[in-house]
Amino acid sequence: MAARNIEVAIFDWAGTLVDFGSCAPVEAMRAAFAAFGIDVPAAVIRPHMGLAKRHHVAQILATAEVSRAWAARHGAPGAGAVDALYRAYLERQPEAIAAFSAPIPGVAEALAILRAQGIRVGSTTGYPRAIVAPVAERARAAGIAPEAIVACDEVPRPRPGPGQALAVAVALGASDVRRCVKVDDTPAGIAEGLSAGMFVVGVAATGNGIGMPQAEFAALPREERDARIAHAGRVLAAAGADLVLASVADLPAVLPRGQKA
Repeated sequence: MAARNIEVAIFDWAGTLVDFGSCAPVEAMRAAFAAFGIDVPAAVIRPHMGLAKRHHVAQILATAEVSRAWAARHGAPGAGAVDALYRAYLERQPEAIAAFSAPIPGVAEALAILRAQGIRVGSTTGYPRAIVAPVAERARAAGIAPEAIVACDEVPRPRPGPGQALAVAVALGASDVRRCVKVDDTPAGIAEGLSAGMFVVGVAATGNGIGMPQAEFAALPREERDARIAHAGRVLAAAGADLVLASVADLPAVLPRGQKA
């Protein structure tokens, strides 16, 4: 197909456009739970990455080990616990963003190519508006500036539901959801695109499946890097991604072949 068959490309933020390894959300979640005396390892946080952040908090709290630890300190967890943890997360996320917000290499160039092809660029995120706004502001200076951004607290049925992706498609004038591509590094983001009826691309080598900053990842032995990328790719494929790439930087070269029948 010709590149013009895709009208709108919709990207996630952490681990897809910025924040190699998707580290900022994990650091903020760990700090939020630590404020209540609960040590939550990254391995418990990462399986739920990409969800709207209040839902993410609830999912972490519902895991057996975290629920037991909370009950031992604070009594049976409930909606009040989720509210308190979510407030703690919101307080701590800006500091994490300041530490982990660099653009992923090749992303700005890829977006420029898509725009040159006439493809409009939007984004969705598990971040609420108050959190994604400074992320977007930092990215804009590096040439990463989606035309439309829909946060998880701005629509009904946020990710993994279709609300955010559909809102972006409407805002950017897509004639058909099948002419939209959703790009994400998490199963929740993949589910978002699929539930909206879009072609969905997973990115395996820059996001949640890598789970560490770029410099740390680059220092690993080649075999371990390859294994992490391969595992991340399998997770995204199992989640239903129509196509899995290493990075957004690879998208312009393959997008013309991406449209669903």
